[in-house]
Amino acid sequence: ASILDITERKRTDELLRAREEQYHNLFNNSEVGMFVTRLDGSEVLEFNEKYLRILGYTREDVVGKPSRIMWVDQSERDKMVEKIKAEGHVTDLECDLFNKQGEVRHCITSLRLYQDTSILEGSIQDITERKRAEERVHAITERLHLATTSAKAGVWDWDLQTNEMIWDDRMRELYGLTHE
Repeated sequence: ASILDITERKRTDELLRAREEQYHNLFNNSEVGMFVTRLDGSEVLEFNEKYLRILGYTREDVVGKPSRIMWVDQSERDKMVEKIKAEGHVTDLECDLFNKQGEVRHCITSLRLYQDTSILEGSIQDITERKRAEERVHAITERLHLATTSAKAGVWDWDLQTNEMIWDDRMRELYGLTHE
């Protein structure tokens, strides 16, 4: 081997180390939970800090443990596995997972399957607070609807930004208007 060959190999090794460090930093510093697991759910192979924070686990809790036990509904996981086997990936799948304290966390996950190794690589985001806010808005909307329909008073709403008007049935009746 010539000096040029050795120099080129050292340069290649340094470049490879730099790329591995960049990947490691990107993976660990992501604001999205990232993980690698076996398709059968038998073992979590790799994960970042955000993954641990979302689920409330420590590294020791997760290393080598089955990922399938975190799923609230095993049939939901089974459906995900069938879809990923058929399509090779799943994008923005809502799922419910248990955290370390046994609380349900509403999450959204995207996964890619490496068929040759049956390895899943994915990301996860906790949407629990968003889901709770949506439920509160839905409950308030339902209560408002119930209050306006039971009051038998005519109610209308005018959105000044879109100039759209909404009239309830009683208001239409009072003014002799049809739905059209």
